[in-house]
Amino acid sequence: MPAFDPTTVLELLGLPTEDSLAACPTRSKVDAESVFRVLLSRELGAATSRRVEAALSEAGWFEPGVLAASDLAELRQFLADERIRLGDVALAKLRRLAVWVDALRVEDGSTSIGAGVDDESLRESLRAVKGLGPATVDAILLRGLGRAAFPVERAGYRILARHGWVDAAAGYDEARAVVEDAVDGDVAVLSALEAAFERVGREFCRPRAPRCERCKLRTLLPPNGPVHDELD
Repeated sequence: MPAFDPTTVLELLGLPTEDSLAACPTRSKVDAESVFRVLLSRELGAATSRRVEAALSEAGWFEPGVLAASDLAELRQFLADERIRLGDVALAKLRRLAVWVDALRVEDGSTSIGAGVDDESLRESLRAVKGLGPATVDAILLRGLGRAAFPVERAGYRILARHGWVDAAAGYDEARAVVEDAVDGDVAVLSALEAAFERVGREFCRPRAPRCERCKLRTLLPPNGPVHDELD
């Protein structure tokens, strides 16, 4: 099985390499708001989450404990007044996110999350929170908390499997470890790879009929082409 080389992947895609990313600042402030924004984006999508986030932030809903203590009727009325119309499912998700964020607070109620806890212990604690799947947990660790974690979305799994970097039967943690081990804890590189995989998956590495001939990563495919043409 060929080894996954993150530097080559980023170079082929014309993205920053490990050398240029080395000087990137890491997150200096970790708080509940950072985690909430990650969850908001994943639950509601980029465009909707930006509108909701701006309205909630301006009105003070991101103050500690405010959103988690509110009820759905109050939240629905506020969003309606702001001409942000969300369905009942989206509203319920938004309310649930606030409860999740409160569950992630440290015991003294401060907004510092996961302080002094190693990555694996924090991952285990987050996975114990009802409703948080493995990829969401790793997205929180990487983008919300600045930890060396890689969220393996379906697009990322397809890329890894089709290039032969992981077996098609590999579990989530096995696929995650392939990427994390290759970057030796470099958070900036992991962030660049997450964005790269999302773009490649959306534009080229689709579940059916992948567009390998137009993808810049085609030179990294096995000699006989992608290992699997059809992957969810």
